Amino acid sequence: MGPHAFCLTFALVSMGLLLAGCQTVTVQADDKTGPTTKLEITGILDDHGNPDPVFNDSGCCNRRRSVPDLAPLTIAASAEDPESGVRDIAVWIWAIKRCRYDDSTADFQITQSTVAAAGTASGTYPPGSSAPLSRSSTATVRMADTPYGACNPKTVTDASGQTRVVAAQPTGFCGRRVFIVTQNGNAYQGSSKGVLFTTGPFGSNNQPCNEIPN
Repeated sequence: MGPHAFCLTFALVSMGLLLAGCQTVTVQADDKTGPTTKLEITGILDDHGNPDPVFNDSGCCNRRRSVPDLAPLTIAASAEDPESGVRDIAVWIWAIKRCRYDDSTADFQITQSTVAAAGTASGTYPPGSSAPLSRSSTATVRMADTPYGACNPKTVTDASGQTRVVAAQPTGFCGRRVFIVTQNGNAYQGSSKGVLFTTGPFGSNNQPCNEIPN
């Protein structure tokens, strides 16, 4: 049927139903721009109990919202690339915490969950191959399903070349970031800026850490 054939592929993954691809395009070898992405999250309520969805496309700003850890949220992600198609799309959640080491230094650490994914796992499509013009992914998640976890120790080396392990303890839980990662047929990446969810009362936007990694 050629490079503009139509296809419809469904794939079930652990926490959602994925719709992968419809119209296809021929991969352009000189395309070095990632796909355009869009992110929509529903299931959020405002302080009056009314639906308060977040919509975030590739041109939008970063968002911070406060939601209960056990609230079920529906994440709808999509990507499109008319030059080289969409090789894969994934929705990631980061649980971000601030850790303080026993040597009085501090750092952020991240626990990552992939809650939905569709497409090929690695590599690029050969020149002349066809790739789906777009891919979309939907999953229902709770923030509590991506735990913060313990702070990992670090290994340091002193001037004499001796190494030692320095333990760490969490000093702040900075929220969970939901974002999309996509790649086109040439494996160039495009990503939504995502949404940062923190715990606490509705509308508080509380942020336990002074800085949030992007």
